[in-house]
Amino acid sequence: MIRSWLIAIPCLLASGVQASAGCTIASVVGNWTLYTLSSEGPTQFTTTCDVTITNRGRASGQCVDSFGGQGAFTATLKVFSAPRCTFNGTMTQFGDKYSLNLVSVSRDRSVVSGVGSSDTGVFVLNAVKQ
Repeated sequence: MIRSWLIAIPCLLASGVQASAGCTIASVVGNWTLYTLSSEGPTQFTTTCDVTITNRGRASGQCVDSFGGQGAFTATLKVFSAPRCTFNGTMTQFGDKYSLNLVSVSRDRSVVSGVGSSDTGVFVLNAVKQ
């Protein structure tokens, strides 16, 4: 049941409001607070990260998870669809590598929502520009 919910929510988020044409990496450059909800086997947890995205599509920052663990965050973003303002790429949290399957940016470029996966689980993400 939880896994179904984790998969359905990002699909709804990604299919919602679309940004205008001409989206580039510059659309997401800056400081963000990133929230993830992850499911790996029987374990679910949340993570909050303070992240900075550069004009080269590289992101880095620090995270804290719901168990109190702290660790580094890195990511590489690529434009998937400029007209729809969607991205994909990879990210590493606490040393674990994940695929960013689809990330959508709001029209005002202040909110990001998406879904990703790893060999051991899935996650949804939401980020707010600071």
